[in-house]
Amino acid sequence: MRKVLFILTRNPFPPATGRKYMLFNYLEFMRDEFELHLLYVGEKDIRRGRIPSYVKSAEVLDRPSYQETIGNFLRFGLNRSLQERLFFYGHR
Repeated sequence: MRKVLFILTRNPFPPATGRKYMLFNYLEFMRDEFELHLLYVGEKDIRRGRIPSYVKSAEVLDRPSYQETIGNFLRFGLNRSLQERLFFYGHR
């Protein structure tokens, strides 16, 4: 079985909003053919009960602080993508 690593900006479980439903549906569609792993930025409180058993692993990266995000916008200007400016950690 092939492995897939999903790198996300939010935890799709539970699917409570439109974007989370979209991510949830991607995972549901792929669950029978792939070994699924998640890496996402955000909530530090992963509880295995919230992650379905068909997801083999789930890890969380810390979200940058507001000061770091503002600093990224000032430092990078329009030279980087929006995602890089929002989630870049310069000191790690």
